[in-house]
Amino acid sequence: SLEIRPYARLPAEERPVLLYAGDGVSDLSAAKETDLLFAKAGRGMLTPIPLLSWVSLLTVVPDLVTFCEREKVPFRTFRNFYDILTTVKDIAAGKLSVKEAASGRQ
Repeated sequence: SLEIRPYARLPAEERPVLLYAGDGVSDLSAAKETDLLFAKAGRGMLTPIPLLSWVSLLTVVPDLVTFCEREKVPFRTFRNFYDILTTVKDIAAGKLSVKEAASGRQ
């Protein structure tokens, strides 16, 4: 997010369209700085939470898509980079706006 933020703060007439692809919750801070996040779905995982020195609780850490839905971050899911390429080409050709592309789960 630190690398993206200076571009996100540019005046509207100078600011490029900012796209980002991620597959985990560590990408959420960068995603919040962009116009559209391509989020890999289904990446939740079981994570142990230590309760005592000898007892852990397994919990599911939600995937990036779930976080985006909760945080109202514009996103579009993808399966592979071909999905991203197709969408970016449609945006560049004017067939699809960034707002239309942010259709959430596909």
